[in-house]
Amino acid sequence: MRRRVHQVNGHKFMATYLRQPTYCSHCREFIWGVFGKQGYQCQVCTCVVHKRCHHLIVTACTCQNNINKVDAKIAEQRFGINIPHKFNIHNYKVPTFCDHCGSLLWGIMRQGLQCKICKMNVHIRCQANVAPNCGVNAVELAKTLAGMGLQPGNISPTSKLISRSTLRRQGKEGSKEGNGIGVNSSSRFGIDNFEFIRVLGKGSFGKVMLARIKETGDLYAVKVLKKDVILQDDDVECTMTEKRILSLARNHPFLTQLFCCFQTPDRLFFVMEFVNGGDLMFHIQKSRRFDEARARFYAAEIISALMFLHEKGIIYRCEAAVEAGSQTRHTVFSSSTQSSVFTLDLS
Repeated sequence: MRRRVHQVNGHKFMATYLRQPTYCSHCREFIWGVFGKQGYQCQVCTCVVHKRCHHLIVTACTCQNNINKVDAKIAEQRFGINIPHKFNIHNYKVPTFCDHCGSLLWGIMRQGLQCKICKMNVHIRCQANVAPNCGVNAVELAKTLAGMGLQPGNISPTSKLISRSTLRRQGKEGSKEGNGIGVNSSSRFGIDNFEFIRVLGKGSFGKVMLARIKETGDLYAVKVLKKDVILQDDDVECTMTEKRILSLARNHPFLTQLFCCFQTPDRLFFVMEFVNGGDLMFHIQKSRRFDEARARFYAAEIISALMFLHEKGIIYRCEAAVEAGSQTRHTVFSSSTQSSVFTLDLS
């Protein structure tokens, strides 16, 4: 009878009987047990993990050779970790276990290799099989993915890519079902379609109102701009630039989405995503200090959005809000400019 193979990110895990004390390469905890098969071992790269940890492996198997060049290129563009270790021969004064295969580093001198950056310890024979994940906390990354409703094993280079036409068709279907305001929808919205609830904020050009669509009850943030103020300050081009950037923001998850626009004889209306978590200043005043994991998470989202804008030639002063799910959104684009040359001032 053949043993069952569990395939996760290119790894081929099989239940294995461990003949010596062994530690899990994922959570770094001891694998307990005397009888039976205590853990899972990849039959390709030889890494050893708990049975409970095998589906949490976020790095691809380094020895897999069944992925073609096209799939590998897609994997690099989607989700990948490629931070090589810098191993050096090391002398261990106390018993030390390999962080890859989990077994003891035998010997009196020069027992194994240690990464001079993340202090990972491995056998010399295991060096070629170690994933390039220097400094990556695999446990925290797996928890973050789980919080997003994803499993590391399901993020693979062979996942289907959704075409633009499919997204457009799904957007139209979603609009018909009343789940949101579709950009390509043939429906026209006006001020009579909205019930304005309260003022969210005020600025020099106008104000932002919390509004509800009467038919569906969905909440949106509606930016109301006074036409006479725009004309007096000669800010027509600035307003049009903001509209173009907001329309472009639909292509990135950490930018506030623009759903539709309409006007009256004296005002312009931008119907945007309602981000109800408060801005970053509010959260840092409330927490007094962000812990490192939270700060890294917010910084990564902000940098991702800024890089997207910079790729489009857009200079932007950062103003971010936090939604209820603890994700950041860049919100105000009135001071942004479009240019072929851009800089980021962090002073």
